[in-house]
Amino acid sequence: MEQIAGLPLSPVSGPTLCRSQRRIRGRVRPRTAADVAAVVRACAEQRWPLHPVSGGKNWGMGSYLPDHDDCVLLDLSALKTIGPIDRDAGSVRIEAGVTQKELYDWLQREAPEFAFNVTGAGKDTSIVGNALERGLGYEGSRAAEFFGLEAVLSDGTEHRPGEPWFTRTGMIPAGPRIEALFSQSNLAVVTAGWLKLRRRCESEMAVVISGELRPVFDTVAEAYRRGLLMLPVHMAGNARADAIAGGLLRLLWGRKATLAEIRRVFPTSSQQTALAALHGTSRMNRTALAEIRRLAGKGVKVRSVTENRLVGTATWLRRLGLVNKATFLEAIRPLLALTWGEPTDAGLASLAVENPDTAAQGCIYFSAVTPSRFDPSAAVEAELQALGASYALTRYFMAPDVLVHVVSVEFEPNRQPEVVAQLRRLGELLRGKGWPPYRLGVPTMTGTGSRLAHLIKQTLDSAGMISPAHYIA
Repeated sequence: MEQIAGLPLSPVSGPTLCRSQRRIRGRVRPRTAADVAAVVRACAEQRWPLHPVSGGKNWGMGSYLPDHDDCVLLDLSALKTIGPIDRDAGSVRIEAGVTQKELYDWLQREAPEFAFNVTGAGKDTSIVGNALERGLGYEGSRAAEFFGLEAVLSDGTEHRPGEPWFTRTGMIPAGPRIEALFSQSNLAVVTAGWLKLRRRCESEMAVVISGELRPVFDTVAEAYRRGLLMLPVHMAGNARADAIAGGLLRLLWGRKATLAEIRRVFPTSSQQTALAALHGTSRMNRTALAEIRRLAGKGVKVRSVTENRLVGTATWLRRLGLVNKATFLEAIRPLLALTWGEPTDAGLASLAVENPDTAAQGCIYFSAVTPSRFDPSAAVEAELQALGASYALTRYFMAPDVLVHVVSVEFEPNRQPEVVAQLRRLGELLRGKGWPPYRLGVPTMTGTGSRLAHLIKQTLDSAGMISPAHYIA
């Protein structure tokens, strides 16, 4: 077997979730940052381009797929060190290969008073890779919480946070914020960094708001304006809700649920459902919940549950013979558990596959940002409907004035070029209206970057060996 820097270079092939393929020179799996630096130097000598991935599971954002053929896949999944933790600052150092489940289990053992901002992408997805792609967790942007980056430059030298200016609190350091350059760029190989944690609250309540589109939208938007909601809210319905409900039942029962069973257990699956979270004292949360219920429009239902009540309530309902309601709570638990920081595979359940890279259907994720008003949001969905492709839409309220539309477009593999071209045109149209994506994706990532970004790329990676054309050409 061929080697590079003394490490085996193993073959790799196969499609990704966007049903695209590349000719890859091989995969190398270093175990330390020093190994990474050695691999980078060796590839520079050979003039072999590198494509680093933390685990290759940024589903719908390219997975482990490079933009160019003949790259060496730099797999950082073996970099698993967690710690040290700074309890006073509320942060922990993690390496690039640490998954959500691994950090969750580590905190449960070593620091149960802390949680972290989880995403619904799956237990085995990485934290570092997701943060660098500006992933959105159930408490906000991951990129804003990841700091103190350690990176290997294209010449094999290592960059670390500069002392004594570095602070583990996550505050912006004195001088330019250099680490921000490494988010959604291809300037270097990030091997580790510090993640901001949150201290667990007395009461961590999941709030489910369901009903027709406009009343639910208006309820959530008004709750933000009045300061009743401060954490992000996910709102989905129709195709997305039915798919997720079916996937949750499949996880619970170990078999595919019929549409009749889905509608019986999830009676609001054909409507819009918003999942919100309240963190604070029990009294604060009860007061906010009461106000949200008063705000709710006609036909809007507002339900709430905490971790302690969830299991007990399901058991009590089943004893009363309310089987469907009990099953609903048991099935939806993994999604509700995101409220108190427990990672889950429930978000992938709607795809009905264990590994999205082996899915028969293609799927590309897309996003657009608008103000938190109904009219622009409805206009975005109207443009999606005009695509003529199967899609599912989640509205993600990031803040009182920021609404992100996260779209997954599914297609048959032979339609991949057509769908990518359609999404490129849609992206241009939405940007023309002032609604650009909040992060780049498969249809929009190639050849982008401002003139300043290109100048920085030329300075740090003049040979263009790190992820060529990925974000910055």
